[in-house]
Amino acid sequence: MNPTYYDDLFSQKQKILQEFLDAAEAKGSPTVISHLYKAGQALFHSGTQPFGVYYIHHGLVKLFKSGKAGRQHITYMGAAGDLFGYRALLAGELYKVSAEALVDSKLSFIERDFFMDFLKKDKLLPHLLLKTLSLELGDVEDRLLGAVQVPAEQRVARVLHFLMKNYGVSAEGFLNIQLSRSDMAQLSDTADETLMRYLGDLEDKKMILRSKKKIKILDPGAIRNEAGIG
Repeated sequence: MNPTYYDDLFSQKQKILQEFLDAAEAKGSPTVISHLYKAGQALFHSGTQPFGVYYIHHGLVKLFKSGKAGRQHITYMGAAGDLFGYRALLAGELYKVSAEALVDSKLSFIERDFFMDFLKKDKLLPHLLLKTLSLELGDVEDRLLGAVQVPAEQRVARVLHFLMKNYGVSAEGFLNIQLSRSDMAQLSDTADETLMRYLGDLEDKKMILRSKKKIKILDPGAIRNEAGIG
């Protein structure tokens, strides 16, 4: 498959995943079960057996690993319209990460057997998941490299660029995703105090404007330059 095929395919992500969800909902319970999760509520834990996949109707979810002294390292964040939890199923292994709702969220859990059977019959979903996994791997690689070679202030700018690229901004210029200070610090692999200092620096430079948890992007180009991205 050529790059154009996968680019076109990814533009159809919402339609492809909606068809998968509709097929599951046609089966009803226990094939698919919808549930509301409160902010901070766990969905699954590292080391447990996967029994299906999760579709996000609304809200935000993070996947993370816990390191030394309980410090979390976020590996993935999902928003409305995203599907997650399938990597462990496809690999035939236990979860290597934990999942938690970042805000109050509604998700549908689709059982393993239906998911695997749908993959065998559908032509588009397997390729979409391959594209998604490849993009996620690229983001993780960039962040791992940045944690070793990139100064903290640049890592903070890279997180802002990552959030712009993956979740977009509103018509008013605010990031569509609102994260806590701790979550942003984990993404940038910095201490909370370091994160706040460099966000303050970016605000002084008129690149962003902060309003509680909301961040307004005043100069996307300057953020990219600060992040060291072309």
